[in-house]
Amino acid sequence: MENSPLIAPSAFSDDLYVFAKGYGSESRNTPAHVAWALESAAVRYGWPVGRLLGSERDLIERFGVSRDALREAIRVVEARGSMRMQRGCKGGLRLLRPHLDQAAGALAAYLRACGCSDAELAETASVAAPILASLDDDDLFICLYRRTITLLASGETAGAGGTVRGTVIATRLIRHGAPIPEEGAYLGSEADLCAKFSCGRSTFRQALRILDDLGMLHVRRGRGGGYALKRPSSIGVVRQLFALLASRQQTLENIIPVVWALNLVNLRLAMHRFRQLSPGLRAERCDGLAALLVQSSEPRRWGLLQQALSRAANNTMVSTLLRCMVAYHARLGPPPAVHSELDEQLRTDEEAIVQALRRGRDAEAESHHRRAQARLSQMFHCSDLPGSEHAFLGHA
Repeated sequence: MENSPLIAPSAFSDDLYVFAKGYGSESRNTPAHVAWALESAAVRYGWPVGRLLGSERDLIERFGVSRDALREAIRVVEARGSMRMQRGCKGGLRLLRPHLDQAAGALAAYLRACGCSDAELAETASVAAPILASLDDDDLFICLYRRTITLLASGETAGAGGTVRGTVIATRLIRHGAPIPEEGAYLGSEADLCAKFSCGRSTFRQALRILDDLGMLHVRRGRGGGYALKRPSSIGVVRQLFALLASRQQTLENIIPVVWALNLVNLRLAMHRFRQLSPGLRAERCDGLAALLVQSSEPRRWGLLQQALSRAANNTMVSTLLRCMVAYHARLGPPPAVHSELDEQLRTDEEAIVQALRRGRDAEAESHHRRAQARLSQMFHCSDLPGSEHAFLGHA
């Protein structure tokens, strides 16, 4: 992931590093890593829906894992809607096309758990609408974005396949605990929760698996133990959206316009925040942005600037969507080529963005931002250097 075209090296979070590499310091035989390996195999094949990845015995031998680890990993990818194990002599693990509703439901659940408010959603929609209008109406990202907004506005539950009941229970638990406090939110014991939802242990454990995959589940051991919700990291929703994007075979050509649009949304939100600051505090924030531009060369510098603007925008939905795009391409993209010829041109644009923000000239800041994006887009399409199409996008 340190070679990702989408993220500045110093900004790695542990969860995204693990997602891109498939493992951290723990064993590579954990169910989480086996699920990562299964998805990686699917990507190498081009994710042909219906393709058989292998029987249980084949997969155990290929990945060198235990039967228990493989079976739990299969339950994980089945909960994501990306694969299904078919039993019988001609059975095996087959690739599916995850339902967009399921990914939108996971994103909506994450945003609820983070405390994304109606006011924040309304602000996001008003700022994003004119910018996202530049994308095709049937673009996968636009469909995902709109469905997520609908789910958040209506409070309805999304689910697909055999995990519908488990998804409903997981969503209700998240809604009950949201926004999840730092200390977590106690849910109860398995027996109590099964009784509350009038469901069997198998169905309830589907819900637990979904919560765990979203990074929201904490198990309390010992007397008085049970299950609790914890503050989520973005890794859970990143996993869900990866399966959706990979199954639709999204490429850099699909990702670039989305990242550009979301970065412009962040810029406009940041400019709005800056307008609310006192002159002294605004100057201090702009000094911080300017300091970033003298620390490094491209593509790191552009990435650092986009991350700083995202922090200033302080919008959970936009930053989460960008993180999902970053992680998706970080996992697929090869190491970037070095493009020093753009360094000074981009520095000029970046410095002009900061100066415009300092002076409160929002239209000028956006004009320079778009100019920088145009330079990068031209490089993606014109350069024939190996890996050149992966060199810049920059966001964490």
